[in-house]
Amino acid sequence: MEGIHSPRFWPIFLGFAASALTIGALIVLTSLLSEESKTPASTLPAERTTALFTRIDSETLERWSSLLPSLRTIPELPPEGSVALVKTSQGGSAWVIFDRAIATPLLREDSHRSLRFFPPYVSLSTVMPRGAPWVFFTSSALMLPRETLTDAIMAASLSRTDRPTGYFALAYTQSGTVLASFLTEQQKPSQQRTHVSGLLHLLLASLGEEHALALQSLATSHLQHLFGNDTSLTYDLLPLLEQPTTFHGMQYTGATLRLLVEGSVQNPEELNRHLARLHESVAQSLPRATVEKHTFARGFSMTLIRRIETPLTEEKEINGWSVRITAPPDTQETGLATAVRGTTFLLSTDPHLLTQFITETHGLPRPVEKTFIARGVLHPSVISLLPRHPFLSLLLPSPGAVAWTLEQHGSVMTLTINTIP
Repeated sequence: MEGIHSPRFWPIFLGFAASALTIGALIVLTSLLSEESKTPASTLPAERTTALFTRIDSETLERWSSLLPSLRTIPELPPEGSVALVKTSQGGSAWVIFDRAIATPLLREDSHRSLRFFPPYVSLSTVMPRGAPWVFFTSSALMLPRETLTDAIMAASLSRTDRPTGYFALAYTQSGTVLASFLTEQQKPSQQRTHVSGLLHLLLASLGEEHALALQSLATSHLQHLFGNDTSLTYDLLPLLEQPTTFHGMQYTGATLRLLVEGSVQNPEELNRHLARLHESVAQSLPRATVEKHTFARGFSMTLIRRIETPLTEEKEINGWSVRITAPPDTQETGLATAVRGTTFLLSTDPHLLTQFITETHGLPRPVEKTFIARGVLHPSVISLLPRHPFLSLLLPSPGAVAWTLEQHGSVMTLTINTIP
């Protein structure tokens, strides 16, 4: 009797084992395909589907109706149901409601063109939070207002001149929202342009000439209000935003914007040159004299003008950072403060805020993820000043403070917004 040591035993055993594994894999794969075939994306045509709402409640659907008016005619949704907007062959549009269990009168012409296998949908669905309600939509389907500069900026962000139809996804989580945009190879910013500065250049190029000039003028006006009239948006500020950037704090105190930015510039000499120009511009904008008024007992008054002899710029070392502060001598709440360590810099319109940040955190830069483009915190005082727009109301459902992160994952760019308790 032959045993396991027989030379003929192992080929037979391995053959049976391979057959069992193959059959098991086929059973699992068939089960998975069977489940996948029941999803709305499996039955919808890729080219004609303009929106797919998955696990979205009626209240959220109502907010979307300002951008997709046809949603107003949809009856109450079933629990765990989904809704799709599809272009008809006659050129109109229709909505389709899917219950949790989906009947399959196929809406698509062939399986290779279903939404489930459509590259933008596949890429966007992979970055959506698991189990969260979310919406896949095309920018061409949205009824975007186009009356104001804000309208033009939002329209250009969602549908650039080089991309008439943009593909997006928006998820709703317990803490906020996640907006994702699909980028084709032609639309992906190069490695040198995947940053705040490069994205701003892309936005300006997508706006019409009139709106681009208006946006540049508005940005330059705000910039010169903060840093003086000799400051250039193109040559002084944007070169500082060509690497991952963190906006640690952004809020208004009265009419003053308190801002703290962390970034880097690969060339230390170039970094110091840009920061020096900003300090010079701020110093020139600060008053060089103080005015004192005195009133005496008999009603006689005197106005005394004193020239400020104290240097407006102070330099010092804090926790390994080279700190430079340009501010009026009687206050540390306004002016410009910068700190440099290697190729990393901090920049603030509030010197006290910058020195407090370095002291409390020891000024240790956080590690930068490969996917990270920019991040920051928006205070309610800033959010309240944002112009009203129907798409912004979908992104910012809460008026409270939020933390945001902009990242790029291959062909998908994501903006994550989380409310701060």
